[in-house]
Amino acid sequence: MHNSLSVHVTPYFYIMNKTTETQLSIFQNIRILLAEDDEVSEQYLLILLSRLGAEVEVVRRGDEVRAKLEEQSFQMLIIDLHLHPINSLELVKEIRNDIGKNLAIVGISTADLSGRALGVGIDQVLRKPLESRLIVASLEQAMLKQAQSV
Repeated sequence: MHNSLSVHVTPYFYIMNKTTETQLSIFQNIRILLAEDDEVSEQYLLILLSRLGAEVEVVRRGDEVRAKLEEQSFQMLIIDLHLHPINSLELVKEIRNDIGKNLAIVGISTADLSGRALGVGIDQVLRKPLESRLIVASLEQAMLKQAQSV
């Protein structure tokens, strides 16, 4: 059994603790598009998702999200709900209606946007600061929700 790292957040630092890889195997070879403009959050999520076995592509601007989803196949979109220069909620609504019917979508926000986010088709919403166990649980729930809707 291989050990991998999970990442825990404190208000100022990311703390990594060892967990077992077998607990996290649901993410093996899952293609995730990460849309995050904050470099620290991006690196944190990139490390965590990579350690979970996911293949991650990163975009930093909202206007790049749709183009990337149209040119490549992803099973999940993780999107900062305050991504510039667009309205992320409107973008998710368009994606869900046009090209992302089977895409698991997880939103990330510093504010409580749960009600509005779920109303446009986001499967799960994570609040910053991010905690690894909540991230893993939310990503699993989003994937299961989309699998059941197919």
